[in-house]
Amino acid sequence: MAAVVVIGIEPNWTNLVVDGIAKTGKPVAGFYIERHGDFKTVEMASRKAMEFVQYATELKKTECSFTDMTISTKCGESDTTSGLASNPSIGRLYDRLVDMNMTLFFGETSEVTGGEHLVADRCATPEIREKFMKTWTEYDAFIKSQGVDLCGTQPTQGNIAGGLTTIEEKALGNIQKIGKKAMVQGVLAPAEAPQGKGLHFMDTSSAAAECVTLMAAAGSICHFFPTGQGNIVGNPIIPVIKYVPTPILYQLCLSTLMLT
Repeated sequence: MAAVVVIGIEPNWTNLVVDGIAKTGKPVAGFYIERHGDFKTVEMASRKAMEFVQYATELKKTECSFTDMTISTKCGESDTTSGLASNPSIGRLYDRLVDMNMTLFFGETSEVTGGEHLVADRCATPEIREKFMKTWTEYDAFIKSQGVDLCGTQPTQGNIAGGLTTIEEKALGNIQKIGKKAMVQGVLAPAEAPQGKGLHFMDTSSAAAECVTLMAAAGSICHFFPTGQGNIVGNPIIPVIKYVPTPILYQLCLSTLMLT
């Protein structure tokens, strides 16, 4: 992103967002509807956006190596084929990208439930393991403290229709995305940027739009999204590449692209 235009309702919250973005060094301008009205706000913001477009067209591309890239993944609309095909394909990819010294994200705190010990065993140090288990345990304790039943939400109704029977079964498929070789080098808060290379766990929900956005905010430039039954979620900031495990779903995706 070369520059940002922020539109809010009133100045205080608008400027809070603007000031946060300004800390990154990116050009940013904020406009608020209060005391201006919708049309005037759109006019002012559009003029500033035109200036930013001119600024962006003058920027020169800079070559970077693979080691400078940050990639993320989450899965969605999982079924039995997710853990057998599409998720392991991402795992194979992650194994190769780790060897190239890239930075990688995975997350979905709720969806490692039942397989959390497997992720913990992949943590590079005792300190990272402790931080991961603390993150997962706090989530699990919160759910239990509310006295709620997650049946039907984890696994979802769609997961169940696709043949998954328990959250543990879903977790075992989910964890396939991190491959076989990479050790977890860090545990991140939502949208937190990593301080080093390698594989990182980010504390996120399993909601696709939210999870992808948080990883983009942390620096991901491309998101790999394996799906068993089809998921339409994309992102306006980074490309979201879907991995599908069956010829039927592949043909469905092609027909959808043709329609759009």
